[in-house]
Amino acid sequence: MQTEADKLRQALELYREEDLTRAEMLLEAIDFDALDGDLHVEANYLWGLVLSRRGDPLEAAHRFQTCIKLDQRFFPALDAWGNILANLGDSRGAIEKYKRALAVVAPEQSGHILHNYGQVLLRAGYTLKALQRFREAFKRNPKGHDNAYMSGICYLKLKRYRGALKWLRTSIELAPESARNHVAYGNALLGSKQYDEAEEEYTRALELDPGYADAHYNWAVALAEQEDYGRAVRHCKQGLRI
Repeated sequence: MQTEADKLRQALELYREEDLTRAEMLLEAIDFDALDGDLHVEANYLWGLVLSRRGDPLEAAHRFQTCIKLDQRFFPALDAWGNILANLGDSRGAIEKYKRALAVVAPEQSGHILHNYGQVLLRAGYTLKALQRFREAFKRNPKGHDNAYMSGICYLKLKRYRGALKWLRTSIELAPESARNHVAYGNALLGSKQYDEAEEEYTRALELDPGYADAHYNWAVALAEQEDYGRAVRHCKQGLRI
């Protein structure tokens, strides 16, 4: 006979297979009172993840809140709850959840939370604070090109092109096949008025991903700054056709 713990394991497998409907049906069939304390928390967390993926953020947040009532140090639920609030536009609420998560998580496990925290700060206009979080996240995981990329984006927004070049060069070294990284590096070169080098990066980005419209648009900006308006218009049109 299948135990409640067995049902939970099966629901987790279904979630990983992206069979969200069956995963939720199985979670609904679990007798939560029959689960041990730790599994009770894990079950609510998994249910929250399923609900979030299925487009029900409020019910997902309720499940994550239940996790924290059961175990105030269960940082994955705080992180996920913060993500829900961020997606709903509640930056203040999201930041509060990330702070609580960082207060209880071990430093070596905090990189993902710091990244999410930085994203919310950046969207809210706190570019310097966001930069601090992304740089700190990179220290936690020096192989994570996303944090190097986002650090570079912050420097771009601040128009500090030397810093942008450094971090975006690092992002390319870590993920050379990312068209996004090459476009951002090209933008840093553009800001530094290194037009030929910027165009090389946009070319490389389009070689990697011919459908990356931003490469055309930013290339057009570089050409317009050099008063090559004919080619600039052509690249704008190419971007619009994608």
